[in-house]
Formats: sequence, structure tokens, C-alpha cells
Amino acid sequence: MGYYTIKTPWLLKKLYPGCTWNIQTKEKIIYLTFDDGPHPEA
Repeated sequence: MGYYTIKTPWLLKKLYPGCTWNIQTKEKIIYLTFDDGPHPEA
């Protein structure tokens, strides 16, 4: 079985400090994204 993280590794946050890693809200919200792979013509 593979290893899956449930939190963003701290090293990634340090390497990319300009990225938005989380947003504090009063509601519990989750956003899912899906990558369908490379474009066939690329």
C-alpha cells in the first residue's frame, strides 16, 4: 500500500511560501480538484 499524506508537508510550504496553502473560515469547507492527465495534443 502506498503512502498518502493528509496534510501538506512543511517542506513544500517552505519551498513555495507564495502559495496559498489554507484559508481560515468559520465553515468546514473542502475543495476537490481532479487532474485528467496531459492534453493528447501537448
